[in-house]
Amino acid sequence: MPLSDRAAHQDERLPSWREVLRLGCLFACAALSTGLRCQCATAPGVGPTPARPRVAAFARDGKFLAVGMDDGSVRLWRLDDFQPVWTARAHERPVNCVAMDPRGRYVASGCDGGRFHLTSLQTGERVHALPVRPREGFSEHASAVAFSPDGELLVGGNRIGAVYVWRVQTAKLVHQLPGNVDAVAVSQDGRRLAATGSQVAVWDLPDAKLVHQWYLPTTMQGMAVSFRSNDEIALASHRSRIHFYNVASGQETGTIQLSHDGILPCAVVSPSGRYMGFIVDDQAAICDLESKRPQGSGRLAIWGKFAGSVDANAARISAAEITGEFAILKVPEGSRLVTLQSPQR
Repeated sequence: MPLSDRAAHQDERLPSWREVLRLGCLFACAALSTGLRCQCATAPGVGPTPARPRVAAFARDGKFLAVGMDDGSVRLWRLDDFQPVWTARAHERPVNCVAMDPRGRYVASGCDGGRFHLTSLQTGERVHALPVRPREGFSEHASAVAFSPDGELLVGGNRIGAVYVWRVQTAKLVHQLPGNVDAVAVSQDGRRLAATGSQVAVWDLPDAKLVHQWYLPTTMQGMAVSFRSNDEIALASHRSRIHFYNVASGQETGTIQLSHDGILPCAVVSPSGRYMGFIVDDQAAICDLESKRPQGSGRLAIWGKFAGSVDANAARISAAEITGEFAILKVPEGSRLVTLQSPQR
């Protein structure tokens, strides 16, 4: 990275020794919890352990929540009465990303094996196994998925070096673009696509012409991305900050510190892309990207680290603890609306 870029991102330094120690404690707790569950699962007379949630996405109308599980299943919840609708055996490996069709037809998901599937929102049946062209000799790893606002296109990405664009109605692969991807987004008018990983790339749609690309510091990789407008995107960093960039130049246009500087925050984006925020330890903070102002913050009744998602009105947030407990909470006060029970393995 050029010296000028290093200076610009001087505050995006590596974690201190205290933060590293705290992170080690969190992982130790998670490992102990997992080990205890595994022993219980194999002990005589003890039933199977529940599948654990990894990712989640609210429907744009707020009526449903799709949750991707570590056993490869996708589970749909109805939010007016918090009842399960269906559980689909969508994948053979853990689910890494989910998205809900804005037109209410499908749930899209991607897994560790690099496969992307479309599941019927109404029935839970698989509709399409989406075609991919994996690189020879590489193991695919699906990392992100997003619908265009009109529901006509679906974008998926993996960490090996590809961004896929499919036409939803036919499941036809229309573009395969280069990029090691952690997050993807489509602009509200459907004319631009952004992908972020070790670098940011923005393309025009539907011809997939590259607009601009630029590299990111390490502490901003692996987080969320959203369009504030066709000319400006918002990126979430590991320091619980939201950074705004001009698409044409790649220059940073502003920064918002949303929450305290915790370890491994979980970034969340609303279905419309208007709201972005973080779950850090037992706190949540949401930002309205249109006004560039904090929307609300509060202490959660859960230590959320996984399956974070916020609804279209920034009124509800989902979170799963490292213990596997999954809940929907009210923003900003953080009160628990419901604890959703995971299906048994």
